[in-house]
Amino acid sequence: MTKADLVEQVTDAIAQTSGPMISKKDCARVVDAFLDAIKGALKEQRNIEVRGFGTFKIRNRKTRMARNPRTGEP
Repeated sequence: MTKADLVEQVTDAIAQTSGPMISKKDCARVVDAFLDAIKGALKEQRNIEVRGFGTFKIRNRKTRMARNPRTGEP
């Protein structure tokens, strides 16, 4: 799902429950602000818990050799 898809679905959900109270442009601003808040908290090494949805947190992992999925080359 892209951010545009998310904005579309949120705008539609609001329109179905409350009538067309918010424009797609305003909804996009809300989605951007929400995602920016999550990014900011993660940059500060804080965990984010959205009850009923999930938790966002930084995990440190060991380094490993990555491969190109198309060619299989390192």
